[in-house]
Amino acid sequence: MPERASTKPASTKPAPRHIDTSPDAFGLISEPAIAAMLGRDVRTLQRWQAERSGPPFILVGSERRYHPDHVRGWLMAKEQQPRTSRRVRKLV
Repeated sequence: MPERASTKPASTKPAPRHIDTSPDAFGLISEPAIAAMLGRDVRTLQRWQAERSGPPFILVGSERRYHPDHVRGWLMAKEQQPRTSRRVRKLV
């Protein structure tokens, strides 16, 4: 019996839409723009903020804004060195 072609789309993620990543007059960037730059969903940033583990932000009214240098510093502080194995494997 021949296989039927799948009618489901290859990806369930919505197509990326254009997000304005340009800073405002004070050099701050919006939450959706930072999320897009980090390759994460806005809800992930919000969860990180609730856990107090995300990049620093400034509240402008009820909107979170991010300074690019502070986000970069937060990101660099997350850098980890690769682990080296102390275990030596014998070749038999």
